[in-house]
Amino acid sequence: MSKHSMLSYRQEEIAFQNGDTVLAGTLCLPEGSGPFPAVLLLPGAGSMARDGLGMFPHYWEAFTRRGIATLSWDKPGIGASSGDWTTQSQQERAEEGVAALNWLRRRSDIAADKVGLWGISQAGQILPLIYTLASEAVAFMIAASVPPDIGDEQELFRVTNHLLTEGYELTDVDRALAFSKIRLFLQRAQAPYSLVESLQRLMLQEPWLRDAGIWDQKRYEQHMHGEAHSDILSLLKEVRCPFLAVFGERDTIINGQECARLYTSALKHNPDVTVTTIPQADHALFLSQTGGFREMDRSFLLPPEQQSLAPGYLDLITQWVQQRFILQHEKGAH
Repeated sequence: MSKHSMLSYRQEEIAFQNGDTVLAGTLCLPEGSGPFPAVLLLPGAGSMARDGLGMFPHYWEAFTRRGIATLSWDKPGIGASSGDWTTQSQQERAEEGVAALNWLRRRSDIAADKVGLWGISQAGQILPLIYTLASEAVAFMIAASVPPDIGDEQELFRVTNHLLTEGYELTDVDRALAFSKIRLFLQRAQAPYSLVESLQRLMLQEPWLRDAGIWDQKRYEQHMHGEAHSDILSLLKEVRCPFLAVFGERDTIINGQECARLYTSALKHNPDVTVTTIPQADHALFLSQTGGFREMDRSFLLPPEQQSLAPGYLDLITQWVQQRFILQHEKGAH
């Protein structure tokens, strides 16, 4: 954070409440008195703290430089937040987002009608759920590398491209795909987890198993009962606020081309939709040679000042918000 301590934006350590849970976070404010437009940076999958695995300082700087505040927070049970993120449903994560949204909109230095949401990958799947709960409060949404449909084809795309990127032989890829199809069949049939566990145990000697992914019981049951299969496309059809969907050209985790098509179709009745692809970007929008998971992991492990997001990405998302919620207002004032 040493690089970021020299920046002109102001950081404020904050806390807000969602039911009995106290969420602690960081509010970054541009210079001046406001009221400012603002964006909530929703925490992604896993045990994510307010700095987004070291990635969010780039967002804090880029948004505040354009006069836009940001709010990010520690997931329940992480950092200074109470609760337990591992027990949360998608609905509960959405309710947490609404609590953050309402807290932020009550501040006098924030423009209550200009607060929006940003989410990447799994976090982005919460965006339309928040909109469903609080559509009048959501001014805009930015979905980065978010698959709107988490079906079997998406999982098979991930396995295929991940293994190919990591240099596995085609015979290994074929075996991993056959394994993945059987596992998905068991999930659709709502077979007991013990069968999936036995299948995975049979494959323990396969070099590709770890890269194909080992499902634990909780993950399996969540997917089996539809927890990770919310009908995002149906929810998107009701969204009327400005919407930006961004994909990485080299993403090997989701099929960005197919996702872009699905978003464009689902949002066809929305008058302000932008769907775009960032060249040389991986799933996390880092600059990437391969788009592979291991290269992306190495980017996350670097200190923030050494990380490289894909050229043009931060300018795109921050300018998109600025054009809609700052420049128009300034032109009207003149």
